[in-house]
Amino acid sequence: MSKIAVIGDATSVLGFKPLGIDAYRVIDPGDVIELWPTVISLDYAVIMMTEKVFEAARDLVEDLESRVTPAILAIPSTRGSSGAGKEYITALMEKAVGTSMKGKGL
Repeated sequence: MSKIAVIGDATSVLGFKPLGIDAYRVIDPGDVIELWPTVISLDYAVIMMTEKVFEAARDLVEDLESRVTPAILAIPSTRGSSGAGKEYITALMEKAVGTSMKGKGL
Protein backbone atom coordinates (compact mmCIF):
# COMPACT_ATOMS: atom_id res chain seq x y z
CA MET A 1 0.00 0.00 0.00
CA SER A 2 1.30 3.45 -0.88
CA LYS A 3 2.00 5.81 1.96
CA ILE A 4 0.79 9.41 2.13
CA ALA A 5 2.07 12.25 4.30
CA VAL A 6 0.85 15.74 5.03
CA ILE A 7 2.99 18.57 6.45
CA GLY A 8 1.59 21.79 7.85
CA ASP A 9 0.34 23.66 10.87
CA ALA A 10 -1.40 21.61 13.58
CA THR A 11 -4.92 22.73 12.72
CA SER A 12 -4.52 21.98 9.02
CA VAL A 13 -3.06 18.47 9.39
CA LEU A 14 -5.12 17.23 12.34
CA GLY A 15 -7.98 15.87 10.22
CA PHE A 16 -5.70 13.70 8.08
CA LYS A 17 -4.57 11.32 10.86
CA PRO A 18 -7.91 9.44 11.15
CA LEU A 19 -7.65 8.74 7.41
CA GLY A 20 -4.39 6.84 7.91
CA ILE A 21 -2.26 9.67 6.53
CA ASP A 22 0.97 10.43 8.38
CA ALA A 23 0.69 13.99 9.67
CA TYR A 24 3.71 16.15 10.44
CA ARG A 25 3.09 19.37 12.33
CA VAL A 26 5.41 22.31 11.95
CA ILE A 27 5.29 25.45 14.06
CA ASP A 28 6.97 27.60 11.42
CA PRO A 29 6.79 26.80 7.68
CA GLY A 30 10.60 26.96 7.53
CA ASP A 31 10.80 23.99 9.91
CA VAL A 32 10.09 21.77 6.90
CA ILE A 33 13.75 22.06 5.90
CA GLU A 34 14.85 20.15 9.03
CA LEU A 35 12.00 17.64 8.68
CA TRP A 36 12.51 17.00 4.94
CA PRO A 37 15.29 14.35 5.10
CA THR A 38 13.15 12.24 7.44
CA VAL A 39 10.03 12.53 5.30
CA ILE A 40 11.89 11.75 2.05
CA SER A 41 13.60 8.72 3.60
CA LEU A 42 10.21 7.12 4.34
CA ASP A 43 9.36 6.60 0.65
CA TYR A 44 5.97 8.28 0.55
CA ALA A 45 4.05 8.05 -2.72
CA VAL A 46 2.35 11.39 -2.04
CA ILE A 47 3.42 14.29 0.16
CA MET A 48 0.91 17.05 0.74
CA MET A 49 2.00 20.35 2.23
CA THR A 50 0.07 23.42 3.19
CA GLU A 51 0.88 26.23 0.78
CA LYS A 52 3.02 28.17 3.26
CA VAL A 53 5.10 25.06 3.97
CA PHE A 54 5.26 24.33 0.25
CA GLU A 55 6.62 27.83 -0.41
CA ALA A 56 9.31 27.31 2.27
CA ALA A 57 10.23 23.93 0.72
CA ARG A 58 10.12 25.09 -2.91
CA ASP A 59 13.83 24.38 -3.58
CA LEU A 60 13.54 20.94 -1.99
CA VAL A 61 10.46 20.16 -4.10
CA GLU A 62 12.14 21.29 -7.31
CA ASP A 63 14.97 18.81 -6.62
CA LEU A 64 12.39 16.01 -6.87
CA GLU A 65 10.68 17.08 -10.10
CA SER A 66 12.47 14.47 -12.21
CA ARG A 67 11.37 11.60 -9.93
CA VAL A 68 8.15 9.65 -10.37
CA THR A 69 7.48 9.59 -6.64
CA PRO A 70 6.74 11.24 -4.39
CA ALA A 71 4.01 13.37 -5.93
CA ILE A 72 4.09 16.71 -4.14
CA LEU A 73 0.84 18.58 -3.65
CA ALA A 74 0.34 22.05 -2.21
CA ILE A 75 -2.95 22.26 -0.36
CA PRO A 76 -4.69 25.23 1.26
CA SER A 77 -4.43 25.51 5.01
CA THR A 78 -7.45 26.05 7.23
CA ARG A 79 -6.79 29.78 6.78
CA GLY A 80 -7.38 29.65 3.03
CA SER A 81 -5.36 29.54 -0.17
CA SER A 82 -2.45 31.73 -1.22
CA GLY A 83 -2.52 30.38 -4.78
CA ALA A 84 0.94 28.78 -4.49
CA GLY A 85 -0.31 25.33 -5.48
CA LYS A 86 -2.06 26.61 -8.57
CA GLU A 87 1.01 28.63 -9.59
CA TYR A 88 3.27 25.57 -9.21
CA ILE A 89 1.02 23.30 -11.28
CA THR A 90 0.73 25.99 -13.96
CA ALA A 91 4.53 26.32 -14.10
CA LEU A 92 4.93 22.54 -14.40
CA MET A 93 2.40 22.43 -17.23
CA GLU A 94 4.18 25.24 -19.06
CA LYS A 95 7.50 23.44 -18.64
CA ALA A 96 6.05 20.16 -19.95
CA VAL A 97 4.18 21.66 -22.88
CA GLY A 98 6.60 24.45 -23.66
CA THR A 99 4.01 27.20 -23.64
CA SER A 100 1.43 28.85 -21.43
CA MET A 101 -1.85 27.01 -21.00
CA LYS A 102 -3.77 30.05 -19.73
CA GLY A 103 -7.39 30.17 -20.62
CA LYS A 104 -10.77 29.86 -19.00
CA GLY A 105 -10.48 28.42 -15.52
CA LEU A 106 -6.67 28.42 -15.38
